[in-house]
Amino acid sequence: MLLFFIFIHFLLSLKVYFSERIYGLKSIYVIGTIIFIFIPTLYRSLDLMYVDYSISWYFHFTSFLCTVIIMTIKPDYYKISGLLNIIFKSNIINRIYSTLILSFIIMILLSFIGLSYELRFPAVGLFCVVTYFASYLYYNKDNYGYLWLRFLILSLLLFLFFSFYLWSGYGRVILFQFVSISFFFYSCIIKNPKKLKFIFLISIPLMIAAGGILRSNTATISSAITDGDGTGSVFSTYRESERVIRDINNGKINKLYGDSYTAAFLFFVPRSLWHDKPVGFGKQLVDWYEPWLYSTGHSLAGTFIAEAFANFGLFAVFFAPILLLVLISIFVKILNSKKNSLNYKDISTGLITVCYFSLLPEFIWGGAQTYLIRSTVAAFMIFLIFKTFNLLGLFNKYD
Repeated sequence: MLLFFIFIHFLLSLKVYFSERIYGLKSIYVIGTIIFIFIPTLYRSLDLMYVDYSISWYFHFTSFLCTVIIMTIKPDYYKISGLLNIIFKSNIINRIYSTLILSFIIMILLSFIGLSYELRFPAVGLFCVVTYFASYLYYNKDNYGYLWLRFLILSLLLFLFFSFYLWSGYGRVILFQFVSISFFFYSCIIKNPKKLKFIFLISIPLMIAAGGILRSNTATISSAITDGDGTGSVFSTYRESERVIRDINNGKINKLYGDSYTAAFLFFVPRSLWHDKPVGFGKQLVDWYEPWLYSTGHSLAGTFIAEAFANFGLFAVFFAPILLLVLISIFVKILNSKKNSLNYKDISTGLITVCYFSLLPEFIWGGAQTYLIRSTVAAFMIFLIFKTFNLLGLFNKYD
C-alpha cells in the first residue's frame, strides 16, 4: 500500500514538473525530490543499499503534502520577463562584461592563495549574473548581435573553474546549482523548453552515475547505477531521514524543539560570541549517529522533512509543508511583481531570488541551515556585483 502511494506521488510530481512550461521553481523542486527522495526510496525498496532502515508513511505522506503545496502555487515570472526586456546600451554591456571578467580573475587569484573552499558559493552567485546576461543578450540578439557568446564562454569558464579547481568530488549538490541556474534562464528564452526538461529528466541516472564515479575511485557507471556505489550523499540523506523519524518515534533520541532552526537563521552569529549557540541539523546528525567524528567537523545531511521531525515530532507532518509554503510564497511574491521600469536594485533582487529558488535542492537535501548558508553566500555575491555596477555608474539610467 505504501509503495503504491509513493508511486502515485511520483506520478503527481511528474505532472507538476511538465505542467510548468519552463524549468522554473516547480521543476527544480520536483527534480530535487526525484533525486533525493524517490530514487533512494526505489533503491531501498529493492534492497540495493542502506538496508538498516524502513520506508515510513510519516516521511512520504509529509513529502506528498509538500508536493501538493508546490502544485497549488502559480509563479508567473513577471519579474524575470522584465529582466529580459529591459534596454542596455552596448557600451554598458561591454563595461559589465569587463567587470565580470575582473571579478572572475580576482576569484582565481584568491583561490591560489588558499581560499578555494570559501569561494565555492560566491562562484554560484557570479555564475548566476553571467548566465543572466548571456540569456538576456541571446534573447535580444537582434539588437546586440553575438555579444551573448562572450558571456556564454565566460559562464563555461566559470563552470569549468569550479568543477576542476574549487570542487574536489565533494559538494555535488553545489555543482547541480550551476545546472539549475542555466536551465532556468535558457528555458525562458528557447522556443520549446519542455523538450529540454524531458531530456534533463531522463538523464538523471547518468548524473547519479557520474557523481558516483567522481566521488569514488572504485565506482563504475554500472555499479553507481545498480547499487549506488560512490553516490554517498545522494542516498544517505534519505537514510538519515528515516532513521531520525524512527528514533524520534521510539524515543531513542530527543526532540530539538526548534534548536536547529535557531542555528540556521542565526548562522552568521560567531560561536565565539555565543558559546552555547545550537548546532545545525547536519552537525546534530553526527552527534546522534557518528559521535566519534563530531570533533572533526564532519557533517551529515538529512532532508528538511527529517529536520522538522527532529524538532517537532509528528507535528512535522504539518510544519514541513507550512515552512515550505512560507519559503515559496516569498519567491512567488517577488517573481510575480510587475513594474514598468526597473532600477539596478530590481535587477539584483530578481537574480538573488533566482539564486535562492535554484538552490531549493539544497533545502530538500540538507535542511534549513545548509540551504540558508549556501544560498545566502551565493546571493551576497550577486549583491556585491550589482553594488559594484552601481558604483561604476552602469545603471544611472535606471536610478
